[in-house]
Amino acid sequence: MGQLGEADSQYKRAMELEPGNAAFKAEAQLVDLVYAPRFLSWCVVYRQAQWHADKAIRVHSPPVETALLLKVEALLALGKHAEALNEIRSLTVHGDPMATEVLTVRAQALYLSGNMSMAENTYQVVLRLDPDNSSSRKGLKRIKLMNSSKNAGNEAFKAGKWREAEQHYTQALEVDSLLKSSFVAQCACNRAAVHLKLRDPEAALKDAECAVELDSQYAKAYLRRASAHQALEHFEEAVKDFEKVKSLEESTPNIDGMLRDAKVALKKSKRVDYYKLLEIDQNAGEADIKKAYRRAAFKYHPDKASSEDREENEKKFKLVGQAHAILSDQAKRQKYDAGWSAEEIDQGMQMGEDGTYGRGGHGANMDDVFAHMFAGGMFGGGMPGGMGGGMGGSRGGHSRRPGGFSGF
Repeated sequence: MGQLGEADSQYKRAMELEPGNAAFKAEAQLVDLVYAPRFLSWCVVYRQAQWHADKAIRVHSPPVETALLLKVEALLALGKHAEALNEIRSLTVHGDPMATEVLTVRAQALYLSGNMSMAENTYQVVLRLDPDNSSSRKGLKRIKLMNSSKNAGNEAFKAGKWREAEQHYTQALEVDSLLKSSFVAQCACNRAAVHLKLRDPEAALKDAECAVELDSQYAKAYLRRASAHQALEHFEEAVKDFEKVKSLEESTPNIDGMLRDAKVALKKSKRVDYYKLLEIDQNAGEADIKKAYRRAAFKYHPDKASSEDREENEKKFKLVGQAHAILSDQAKRQKYDAGWSAEEIDQGMQMGEDGTYGRGGHGANMDDVFAHMFAGGMFGGGMPGGMGGGMGGSRGGHSRRPGGFSGF
């Protein structure tokens, strides 16, 4: 069983004795096809092998054991692991379903399908029955190495040893680089989590893509891919993956919060980033915002631009004013950080005569503000309305000009 060279010789002798035996002829064709080394790497040949095996099984009742075995081997070569396992249920050798040849091919099928624990147990049974079974001994050694590497990776991850975890998961994946199973998907998914901890979203995305390709129903793989997309600012893809996670496993911890955050990030990506415009961090304090505003207002003031750049600077100058108006107002800033757009923040507020939004119906004139800033209002000269020198406001806080526009 499985010794195809000897089987090929036996069938040829049988055909010489009974040249008209159709069953012998079908089995001989099948053995010759699968046994030929020059064909073994061709997927089409395995399909032919399966076809010949099915034919041999149909013309002989009960089915020929050799034909069943070769069909299982063809199915495994074609990646049809579940179908192979189903066929193995009726596989016997001399009527014995527990023969070592049957158990060995069952262990291989379990291994290729990703059921490592069952494959390991089956290989152990084979070796108890046949201690010299080399293929089972090699298979068991391979599984133990892969499992130990994965488990070591898990322990390192729990301990926060990211580099060590990465090494162990990589070792588990390299034991059998040709294996495509749920076990590989799990190792790739775990390594993706490590890459995210190491702030390497590109590598995380690659591993997560591999895991999803191997197991399209693996919710955790989509979760890792969503996190990688979000880190790379692929917000639309992140939202889609978080939605996929929720559809597969609605009980995933905090999936609603993660999906909500991804949608907020997507919304933010489609509006003007005031922090980026002012070149400040999102945690910037009031003083930093004022300083950044003065710098940006000077940089983009239309009077400082050439004629060809004036129109663009006018747009930027207006946005700089909007950025300051929102980020210097605590309530507005909270809404902005929560994902609101400038239009949504201004919704319901009274619009001034000049078309800008502000409290009391008066908008801020950016040119006037800029003029006051450099005419001395911000640098010790005094501003209209009786404001003193220094920073133009009372001690302990910044003043507001009439119309609600914040000081610098």
